[in-house]
Amino acid sequence: MRNEYLSDHAGQQLRSAQQGRMDAAAELRACEERAAMAEARLRASRDDRPWWRRLPSPRTASEIAAADDLEEANWQLRRAARRWERSKPEVDRRAAGVRGETNLVAGLASLSDEWVALRGYRNSRGETDVVLVGPQGVWAIEVKNYQNTRVHIDGDQWSYDRLDGEGEVRRTYAAVDGSGRSWARQVIDVADDLAAWLSGNGHPVGVGTAVMLVSDGAQLGRCREPEVDFVGTDPQRLLEAMAERFRPIDGDDCKSIVELIRRDHRRHNR
Repeated sequence: MRNEYLSDHAGQQLRSAQQGRMDAAAELRACEERAAMAEARLRASRDDRPWWRRLPSPRTASEIAAADDLEEANWQLRRAARRWERSKPEVDRRAAGVRGETNLVAGLASLSDEWVALRGYRNSRGETDVVLVGPQGVWAIEVKNYQNTRVHIDGDQWSYDRLDGEGEVRRTYAAVDGSGRSWARQVIDVADDLAAWLSGNGHPVGVGTAVMLVSDGAQLGRCREPEVDFVGTDPQRLLEAMAERFRPIDGDDCKSIVELIRRDHRRHNR
């Protein structure tokens, strides 16, 4: 299988998150230095008092100013610390996304070079992680890498349980994107738009849809009418589903479809 990046959105998000964490770390160090300097100034303003004025008495103007500076510096330090703490989960989440795509492509490595994996395809309905084009059809695949989760599906209602080390449910979340679409709807919208584009350009082929759960410990729980053509955790099972939904495309058509997908991505990625 040939592998081609149309865009490296997941990689860009990871690099942006990593840069944000480095910026947060630099800000935290600077705030620590400012707080230390403000504390030193406050001590110095107190030491400047004559010894007989070091007994409890109203603070001098310099002490008040130094104390205000220290309070402001400590507030900025707390804010910087919170930002730095929040940056780690974001980096971990973005890194998981990159690993998920990589793991899926590795799991599909048995496909011949007649197949092309186009990664990061975007059209008017959004973006999906991988579009596969080959002799058995065209597939749009959304990849989810959420550690220790169990996914439940009831039509367009998708959710996932976050599990602890004992397999017990810690919390349940809606399995949706930032606009509230279910994971199924994410890939279906993109696939429908792609199918319309291909049909309008002389290639009326259906586009299969799949949601792949690729993380360690990911499970598929209740599953009723998932709407997508395949949802699962095993790339080999996806290959079986592709074979069952055999939609033959000859080599020349595959090349034309790949070029049409590139064109469509370019015009929407501008």
